[in-house]
Amino acid sequence: MGAEALSRFPAEWGLAPDVVFAQAHSVGSGHILELLALERAAEHLDRVEHYAALNATQAPLRAAGLRLAIDDVGAGFSSLRHIVVTAPDVIRIDRSIVAGLDAGPVLETLVRSLVEFGHGCAVRVVAEGVEGEGEGAVLGRLGVDHGEGWHYGRPARRRPGPDHPAAGPGAAPAPRGRSRPRISARALTPGAAPAPS
Repeated sequence: MGAEALSRFPAEWGLAPDVVFAQAHSVGSGHILELLALERAAEHLDRVEHYAALNATQAPLRAAGLRLAIDDVGAGFSSLRHIVVTAPDVIRIDRSIVAGLDAGPVLETLVRSLVEFGHGCAVRVVAEGVEGEGEGAVLGRLGVDHGEGWHYGRPARRRPGPDHPAAGPGAAPAPRGRSRPRISARALTPGAAPAPS
């Protein structure tokens, strides 16, 4: 399985992580903070060694409606073995494969193969980090189900309340005092199911 590490700093600083990293870099200490973040993240990595136990643990959750997505497909951690053994509902193609997709045939061939593989296993395919119109057009032509990224809209904060247009129909209000980032996603193929959240 993959792992994603998110850096958090004391709330009383009132600063987003990207601001803290930028400030560290501005005084020549960015590399130290980056290494510390990586070291802390590595302390929490678990490698999947027992797929049978993993599948047994998640079976009741999936029976209750949990959907499984394999993130960052094509980048290091998300191996094809994870996809084959866990039978996810969604695979998310990493941005490193999407970037420049419209510039040459190699990445297009790789994405076409991932789409064919995913759809052959009844898996929805999402492309991460779609930043240009050309990338979006190629992804749609190749049959990718959904695209996420700045090409479709900048991330925005949801306002509390189900009646706000950004919340969508039937959405529950965000927890008091917090708002959740909203990912801009778009269905790329006709009849595609809603994008996973």
